[in-house]
Amino acid sequence: MNISIKKLLYPALGCCLLLLVASAAQAQCPAAGLDTTGTNCGALINVTSASGGVATAYAVTLTGLPPYDGVDDTSVGLTNSTGATLNSIVLTSTGGAFDFDGDGICTYTLAAYCSTNGESYIGEDPYDYEGPNMTFSLNGAETQLTITFTGGVANGASTYFSLEGPPSSLTGPGGITGVATPEPSTLVLLGTGIVGFFLLRRNA
Repeated sequence: MNISIKKLLYPALGCCLLLLVASAAQAQCPAAGLDTTGTNCGALINVTSASGGVATAYAVTLTGLPPYDGVDDTSVGLTNSTGATLNSIVLTSTGGAFDFDGDGICTYTLAAYCSTNGESYIGEDPYDYEGPNMTFSLNGAETQLTITFTGGVANGASTYFSLEGPPSSLTGPGGITGVATPEPSTLVLLGTGIVGFFLLRRNA
């Protein structure tokens, strides 16, 4: 095989592998309401550090997916990148993200977790916004939400839940913002282009 082709082929194969890893690491949400893809979330939370199993730093990325109810309800994916099991996370918002009104993701998906011990939580706040194996707890002012994960979320694992208001209103440790940032796969593709450009220049 031509040496110059080999030089281009190996980086390309490596980047394909990176793309697979990046896509596998991203949290996914089930299809709900207007979102029929079941492969994305309206927002992604990546937890990067924790102390005693409690999240201490995390970042939010908006994906551009519209609310699954057509108004404001948003599916949220969470990935644990802390290196240890994650037991809980505290989210804060003054923009209505926790103004639960009985139409969470449980109401839309009718998933198995919607019932616990025979009692249906569909339409009951904040339970029908919870994802699998987790419990929501709100403070009195409804500005702080504590999510406790039953059995914890393993390092590298992901889960999902839903919020009533826009995730862009979330604030907290780690400088949470609502500003959209490039997906990991987009960054890998950009890097691939840059590497390919330099390889071509070097061989020219």
